[in-house]
Amino acid sequence: METKLDIRTNNLESFTPLYLHYSGQINYQPGYVELDQNGVVRAGTQESIGNSMPMSWFHGTDIAWGVSGCVQGKALKAFLESDEAIKLLERVYNGHETEWDGHNWVGKLDEDAEEAQAEFETLLDELPTVSVLGAGEYLYDAKREIGITANTTDEELQEMADTLESDAEADDILLEGTLDCLQEWRDHLKVEQEDEE
Repeated sequence: METKLDIRTNNLESFTPLYLHYSGQINYQPGYVELDQNGVVRAGTQESIGNSMPMSWFHGTDIAWGVSGCVQGKALKAFLESDEAIKLLERVYNGHETEWDGHNWVGKLDEDAEEAQAEFETLLDELPTVSVLGAGEYLYDAKREIGITANTTDEELQEMADTLESDAEADDILLEGTLDCLQEWRDHLKVEQEDEE
């Protein structure tokens, strides 16, 4: 039987498309890849804090795999579009069925689908991730070289932040709080300048 899955990867174009870190939370949110009952495959981020999950995942009517929120977007996109991943997803989809257990619709996998599910999970775990670093710590040694003065405008700081983040991405690093860090340094220089006057 020919299976036609709908692989949706348009949201995976950016550097770290699944990364979500709420203020006040120690950990970033986990990502996922989902194969639903209609054969739609998509990746996203679990936005709710804690261990909650959709009921369709809990009951197995849709299949979901965990993936790091720091996964590289281009790597995840390429993997989901690869023949290897699609063949595994087809095996899971073809070996998946739902049935009423007297209380809920629940999903079940046959033996081949279970093997494909496990193999897909292993490959997801092997995808490259990025390092997440605070901008203040990462940029501190280059603080003077960045060229911030007391008169640097917000627009100029934004341009600096964009450049610094782009340079860090080339080393597989995601900077957090870059603009806030630069603004803090600029404002500190303003205070020093006013004190000297």
